[in-house]
Amino acid sequence: MAKTAPYQQISEALRSEICAEYNPGQFLPSESVLAERFAVNRHTVRRALDVLSQEGLVLRRQGRGTMVLGRLIDYRIAEKTRFTESIEAEGMSPAGDLMDKGWRVPPPEAAQALGVELGEMVVWIEQRRRADDLPIVVSSHYLPPSFGWLVDEFSGGSLHAAILGRTGQRLRQMETTVLASVPTTQDAAALFAPSKVPILTVAACNVDVRTDEPVEYFIGRFRADAVKFRFMPGEQPD
Repeated sequence: MAKTAPYQQISEALRSEICAEYNPGQFLPSESVLAERFAVNRHTVRRALDVLSQEGLVLRRQGRGTMVLGRLIDYRIAEKTRFTESIEAEGMSPAGDLMDKGWRVPPPEAAQALGVELGEMVVWIEQRRRADDLPIVVSSHYLPPSFGWLVDEFSGGSLHAAILGRTGQRLRQMETTVLASVPTTQDAAALFAPSKVPILTVAACNVDVRTDEPVEYFIGRFRADAVKFRFMPGEQPD
């Protein structure tokens, strides 16, 4: 019978301890402390932590350590889906980082949804949203040229709240598609995710609740090991 490799023995021991002794958000001891404890080199400890990371039990952050993850976040997909509300409903604190913004030629599906010509420049906003400091989603937002004011005025946070405050428009989500894929190098880095951990890509068009005019095409790349989607087709907007 094959002998269990040292890194596997360490991952098994840590897995048991995480389940019995740790709460979500707590950090494991440093690699050097674990290496001394298990009498192995740090490379072996890293392999053990990689196993736990790929299982979705921990989140490894360079310069911060290894954080224990909690239960999957229950994220609602409905006509009035809002990141902030979904995260607060889970008892967590939402936060966001504005990564970039400007004008960009959107993907063909976004151009079609927004009713603009192929090759026409639209407003583009790139954000990362977090729950209790855990990166959950990197999102690309495409809006018609009439929302060019966002390039100058939007500084992060809830995009829908910014639109409501400036124009009075409330948005509702139309048809939503979800597919699984491997993250790009850039998305994996932004989500602090191993490149082998899959992501769930959500694409949707948001329209004005009063006129059904398309306002935003959203492409969000979610950590598949951090969220579960709950589809609420009967939920109506406020």
